[in-house]
Amino acid sequence: MMFYVFVHEQIDVAIVEVGIGGEHDCTNVIKTPIVCGITSLGLDHVKLLGNTIEQIAWQKAGIFKPDVPAVTVPQVSEAMRVLNERAEERHCSLEIAPPLNHYPNYPFQLSLAGDVQEINASLAIELVFHWLHAREGQSYDKLRTAPLNEKILQGLATCRWSGRNEIVDTPSATYYVDGAHTIESIEQCKNWFTNSLSKQNKSERLILLFYCSNDRQPDVLLQPLMKCKFDSVAFCSPITSLPTINDKNSQTDTKPGNDQWRATANIVSEIGRLSLHVAAFEKLWLSTIENQTTIPSIHCFHTVSQAIAWIDDSKSSKPSVLVTGSLYLVGAVLKLLDKNDSNM
Repeated sequence: MMFYVFVHEQIDVAIVEVGIGGEHDCTNVIKTPIVCGITSLGLDHVKLLGNTIEQIAWQKAGIFKPDVPAVTVPQVSEAMRVLNERAEERHCSLEIAPPLNHYPNYPFQLSLAGDVQEINASLAIELVFHWLHAREGQSYDKLRTAPLNEKILQGLATCRWSGRNEIVDTPSATYYVDGAHTIESIEQCKNWFTNSLSKQNKSERLILLFYCSNDRQPDVLLQPLMKCKFDSVAFCSPITSLPTINDKNSQTDTKPGNDQWRATANIVSEIGRLSLHVAAFEKLWLSTIENQTTIPSIHCFHTVSQAIAWIDDSKSSKPSVLVTGSLYLVGAVLKLLDKNDSNM
């Protein structure tokens, strides 16, 4: 269906992201892409890809194609070694995208906040250059002696990526939303959050709204966030809200109560998961925060709508809320905030 839409709309270029991994990914149906790119690697989807960075790098490099250039960003040495070996096996070139400060007109504006976005931008630029070289005959300057042109600079300055380093200001709270769900991305998220607070002179109440899925360890992802010293921590399932018998979606079902039953079943299955979050946080807080006699107030919510309502009812001054740990949680929060904004 995706390719049908692309062909039907006669698009100029398609950026096709793999589902999980690369070696066995369905996107390998494309045998001769213009270029292949691999972003920063981390320990993600370990049940499917392997529990070492070498195993994950091997899987990711499965997108390499013979005689098709490949580009990546600086990786840890173990991952880089595997990527180079796989590139040799697949008979393709592999280069590391030059950093942004390599370009003569650096620094320039990036619309996406966070240090990691400079790395992402460097890869994006390199992929663009390969496409322009292959499809439009533009010269390929490996040494990068020329400054970036205005169209590329405009793209970097106006790019939008919902749910990544995104700040949403509402009358009741300021939400800092990032879908980080690996140890590496959580570290970046923590740095972005603390830097954003310092730039904005934010000193009011800090709230963490967190969830991570079954294949991830809450203690590992929560560890970097301990330094933020939140006043309150809310653990919440990524279920937006519990549908009622009168909801439109339920009325289209042959059995009107099915949606409600399924949502309730999902919530019940998440209760045990949230209790693990609480236990992990309490243990981490008491073991990592020195001279700390009190623990932040901890709350659990079955749905995101309940968590947002609790934040809206906050009696303190306008809090800063970090939402992270899961793209599903981030998506549900943004959906509700957008709905609330349109209803105002």
